Amino acid sequence: MKEHIQAIVTILALVNPVMCMAIFSKCVENVSKGEKEKGALKAVGAIGMVLLVAAIARTAILGVFGISLGAFACAGGGILV
Repeated sequence: MKEHIQAIVTILALVNPVMCMAIFSKCVENVSKGEKEKGALKAVGAIGMVLLVAAIARTAILGVFGISLGAFACAGGGILV
């Protein structure tokens, strides 16, 4: 359970949904409500698919690129710092 919470907090720290919402709102201030909703749903769907594939494939994706789990964790820690 601790790992799940840590993963969720890490994703939220990287994505920063509040800032993304502010940027999206500014970018589409002259767009109709229907188009805003369509664009938001498209973005959420694309991000959801990327996260789903990453969750299912796990380390297989890293293996394709020749990246070890330790190196990935080290790089991720560097990004968060």
